[in-house]
Amino acid sequence: FRQDLYYRLNVVPLHVPPLRERPDDVMPLMERCLAQINSRYETHKRLDPRCRPLLLRYAWPGNVRELVNICERLAVTTPGALILPEHLSAVGIEVEPEGGAADDFPATLQEAVEALERAILARLLRQGLSSYKIAERLGLSQSTAIRKIRRAFPAGVDNPPSSPQSE
Repeated sequence: FRQDLYYRLNVVPLHVPPLRERPDDVMPLMERCLAQINSRYETHKRLDPRCRPLLLRYAWPGNVRELVNICERLAVTTPGALILPEHLSAVGIEVEPEGGAADDFPATLQEAVEALERAILARLLRQGLSSYKIAERLGLSQSTAIRKIRRAFPAGVDNPPSSPQSE
């Protein structure tokens, strides 16, 4: 980056927080994007209301660009006019049940904490975050984050489980 160009562009620095820090923006952006895609492809796709909490819980590691790509993929690949929660899992947005069955409930509080830690770490690892970034995100020291990752995935972190249910 040329220094003179940098100083020409750096007149008024703007800080735009990532989409995961602006959950109120997710649905308006998704609706606008879907309206543009409907116009472009002459379709009438719309989101099922059950998709809303899933979209709001998603971390959006690719920010608005990822949202636009997912919206277009949903519009093009969804067979009907209604985009359902099942369609979200097909484009990479995890569809996690709100509450599991009683049989799935851990026996002890320690097991529940470990399962939750494992699910959180698996999600962050799938997003491609380094141990440093994971530690920063979770408010831990890097050594504690590494210790928790090793404890959660003793076989290695190259292939963390793809869904919390399999953990």
